Amino acid sequence: MKPSALIVGTGIAGASIAHALSHSHSVTVIETESSAGFHSTGRSAASLSTTSGLREVCALAEASRQFFIDPPQGFTDISLTSPKGLLWIGRDDNDADALNELTTRNSEGLPLAHRVDTEQCKQILPQLRDEVIQAGGVWEPDCLTLDVAEVLAGYIRQSKTSGANYLLGTRFQSAQQKASSTWQITTNNGNFEADILINAAGAWSEEIAQKSGLTTIPLQAYRRTAAIVKAPEHTSIWPLTMDIGSRVYFEPESGGLLFSLSEETPRAAEDCKPEQEDIALALDRLEECIDLDSRHVIQSWAGLRTFAHDRLPIIGADPECPSFYWLSGQGGSGIKIAPAASELLQAEINELRLPKKFEEIDISFATFSPGRFNQL
Repeated sequence: MKPSALIVGTGIAGASIAHALSHSHSVTVIETESSAGFHSTGRSAASLSTTSGLREVCALAEASRQFFIDPPQGFTDISLTSPKGLLWIGRDDNDADALNELTTRNSEGLPLAHRVDTEQCKQILPQLRDEVIQAGGVWEPDCLTLDVAEVLAGYIRQSKTSGANYLLGTRFQSAQQKASSTWQITTNNGNFEADILINAAGAWSEEIAQKSGLTTIPLQAYRRTAAIVKAPEHTSIWPLTMDIGSRVYFEPESGGLLFSLSEETPRAAEDCKPEQEDIALALDRLEECIDLDSRHVIQSWAGLRTFAHDRLPIIGADPECPSFYWLSGQGGSGIKIAPAASELLQAEINELRLPKKFEEIDISFATFSPGRFNQL
């Protein structure tokens, strides 16, 4: 008989680990909302970039690349990726230092990402204003657009085929370990038992740990606002363009131009909404970079990005309770690292040796372990 696993959360974290465990475990996934991926995953415009984020996060993204390019048979009938490219830009000496540091960090493992000067920035995106590329940029030509909806749907669809059970509208209320070491989980839709409990609840992960009787790992959720402005058809071939000083980023999306202030506004776990002043400021910063034919915003939204204080994901067994696992704190990188992150956690749960590809990028079980916070 298979061991049982109950997963809290149906965002990309919960769905990916359900997929990874569906052959070795009897999997149940619970979700408060009426649809999967409602909060963060469903509001993400994801790219497979290996320059955006900390080194360890970028390493997980690179380790996930093959999955996205060549997903398992039956995962999807369409391509999960499309070519895009990522251009980092900078305008002053501080930006130049940051661009140089980015290039140095990625020079060994990611040789395709390289420094470009002002003229080369204009060759990549001629519409850029000269003043925003005075420090040049960094060009990552193999950055890919990810089809977020299809990635999430593929994980859910294939894990269901392997026996995973998804229960929407089911709110986690509490959990406690019985004398037999199995978990007794209480929800608004009844009680469940499981051999292991997996916390993939995003911004609510602290709450899940607390209601399971464990010491919480401090997490902070941050609101990020995005919008789409009407744009000419020719913008559809533009790359993702990111200001290295986190002033703004923009990319083609849904017949317009998606843009964001790149802000991180601390928030409680909530269904967050966009702030009009953030959208207006982001539009101003977008116009610092390019000419806009229109300031007409077609759509706007906001989502939460949740971080631990060291800004690395939390992946692995809780140090107090080895049958409680974390897959949390992914900080907006959850989609691009999902294949590798879930493979990492699946290997730990099933007591398997990590595949060689993790050793090659200097990633071990300890890298993202919840136990790392006990050493501080």
